[in-house]
Amino acid sequence: MFDVIIAANGKGLRAGTDKLAVSLGESTVIARTVNAFRGIDCINNIIVATDSDYAVPDVKTVPGGKTRSESVKNALAASESEYVLIHDGARPFLSRDLILKIMSDTVLYGSSVPYLPVTDSLRLIKDGDVITVDRKDYVTLQTPQGYIRTEIISALNDASDALCYDESELFSRKIRPVHLTEGEAVNKKITSPFDTLGYNMRTGSGFDVHQFANNGKPLILGGIKIPFPTGLTAHSDGDVVIHAIMDALLSAAAERDIGVIFPDNDPSFENADSSQLLLTVKKIIDRKNIKINNVSATVIAQKPKLKDFIPLMQKKLETVLAVDSGTVSLSATTTENLGIIGEGKAVACFAVVSVY
Repeated sequence: MFDVIIAANGKGLRAGTDKLAVSLGESTVIARTVNAFRGIDCINNIIVATDSDYAVPDVKTVPGGKTRSESVKNALAASESEYVLIHDGARPFLSRDLILKIMSDTVLYGSSVPYLPVTDSLRLIKDGDVITVDRKDYVTLQTPQGYIRTEIISALNDASDALCYDESELFSRKIRPVHLTEGEAVNKKITSPFDTLGYNMRTGSGFDVHQFANNGKPLILGGIKIPFPTGLTAHSDGDVVIHAIMDALLSAAAERDIGVIFPDNDPSFENADSSQLLLTVKKIIDRKNIKINNVSATVIAQKPKLKDFIPLMQKKLETVLAVDSGTVSLSATTTENLGIIGEGKAVACFAVVSVY
């Protein structure tokens, strides 16, 4: 009864990349868009209009066009169903309920276009004047849009490509006013990489603790040498701050921990500079195309007092990680004289990171 037409030949100029190929969890934007329509009764075929090789299985692929209308026409030529749903490839978040509602209204009314009321204040800028308009008079339109196949073909064939920013405009001009069906706020269109942040975000946590020891080592925390009589016992330099952050980053990247990557029985890591080890971890996550959103760490030490060194640590860590200022947040606390840390015998650090 229905074929699904997915327009997927845009160049992603506003996103600065091919937004349909961007990872979305364990999938891609285009794969998630296609998968939203799978397994629905009365959907016969999913037809993707694109010149790119997205390797999405079990779909019909037709060449994309120079304009949206050309792409849609190419897909319509491959369709034989009574009704069609036309959807943007960059709208992967629609629900099955919305799809079924659009299909039902298309059969009932001969067309169905999802809309949302405008929630922001609106202004019309015309000839340099800023004019206040009533947002109650406006709605925004979404996809999928449902049509009788022969009617939308007629509308497209009877209009210039310049008019085809949206099929509903052509349909309303050439056939009859479209039926509006309430859409979904989550059914947003991806136009920039930031639109996927919440869906691609991963978090990781790390913890490390070392005891003080008269071993001749300096006390290094967050890559900064802290004036103190003793250092920390460890195979490397014992920098609990960097160790906790490294484990948090590796956790977020689904990699093994630093005990596996930098084993304490490997002589090459004896007295190693943890800042250099952090660079290695950064290369690991870089190879997986993982970006750091933020790093937050809490140093737990009864002594020494660290408040004057926190800004230096932050700057050092941001430099090593090659991230913007403000990406790394550090704080220090004590255990109020409780436990081995409260007795001044050890230092610990918790770290949490978010990546995308």
